[in-house]
Amino acid sequence: MVDMKKFLDELDKKQFLSLSIILGAFSDAVLLGYLYVRFSNRDIFNLIIDQMKKADPQVKQALAPEYVEQLFMLMINSLILMLVFVAILHIIIYFLYSRESKFATHYLKLYSYCAIPGFALLGLSSFSISPLWSVGFFIGIVGYVLFIKGINQKLVK
Repeated sequence: MVDMKKFLDELDKKQFLSLSIILGAFSDAVLLGYLYVRFSNRDIFNLIIDQMKKADPQVKQALAPEYVEQLFMLMINSLILMLVFVAILHIIIYFLYSRESKFATHYLKLYSYCAIPGFALLGLSSFSISPLWSVGFFIGIVGYVLFIKGINQKLVK
C-alpha cells in the first residue's frame, strides 16, 4: 500500500483522472466481453432447449427448429442491446468524471467497491475457461483499488 500511495503522490490530478478512466474502460471491456462470450454460447443455449424438451413433451412439439433459431437471435440481440446500453452509460459517466462531477465520482467509487468482490469471483471462476479472462479481471481489481485510493487521496480533501 505504501508503494501505491507513493505512485499516486507522483501523479497530478489530470494524470490520475486519465489513468483511472483508462483502467475503468479496460475493466468495462473485460466484463462486457466476458458477459457476451458466456451468454452468447450456442452450445449452452441448445443444451437448455434440449432439457426443456425432455422435461415437457409439449415443449418439444411447440419448438420448431426455425422458432429455436429466432429465439436464439432474440436472446443475442437483447444481450447486445443491454451491453451497448451499459457501455454508453459508462462512457457518459467517464466523461462527467473527467469534468470532476461529484455524481460521477461517487458513482464510480460505489461501483468500484461493488466490482472488486465481483471481479475476484469472476476471476477465480473464469480461470477454467481461459486464464486470460482471469488476468483481465485481476487487472480490473488493481484498477479499482487504485481508483478508490486515488479518489480518497486526490479528489476528496
